[in-house]
Amino acid sequence: MITQFTLGILNAWIFWLLILIARYPLLRIISKDALDRAAHVPELTSKELRVYRIQTTFLFLSMVLSIFIPLQIETPFFVPGLIIFVLGYAGYITSMINFSHISNGVAATGLYKITRHPMYMTFLVIHIGIILTTLSVEYLFLIAVYQISTHWILIAEERSCLVYEGYTDYMKRVNRYCGRSFRHEKV
Repeated sequence: MITQFTLGILNAWIFWLLILIARYPLLRIISKDALDRAAHVPELTSKELRVYRIQTTFLFLSMVLSIFIPLQIETPFFVPGLIIFVLGYAGYITSMINFSHISNGVAATGLYKITRHPMYMTFLVIHIGIILTTLSVEYLFLIAVYQISTHWILIAEERSCLVYEGYTDYMKRVNRYCGRSFRHEKV
């Protein structure tokens, strides 16, 4: 379905407002140190830097696009999408709380026992919810490019975490992504 763009109160920007509140004011309340660590961009190779620029551009474009994408409240996908968004949002907040309680530089509690990148994984769930509540092909495209490009940023983040004692063992215990083991991961 091609999106009919329009400005309105019941647009996807509402979800982005909640995301930004959780990411910045809420994380700052939980822990200023965690906010600073979450904002840290690891050292990137030239390829990773190009990918990072693509990632941030597509995320920004999805945020701007959300201002013009109306929620499709009358469709059968709206309620399931809203439930998926709420579950992802709860996981996102939980992962930030877990991230604020680290030991020896390694976040390994809560959702960090399931995936090494719960903020990114729950962010994906959030966006699946937004896609279902808006039925926007354009938003789906932007988020798909964002998510694919995120893979290389995760590798860079993991490489930067190797300086922490215990991170290599953590990598052996916990998968990068949920549900699949990457025993021979390249970092």
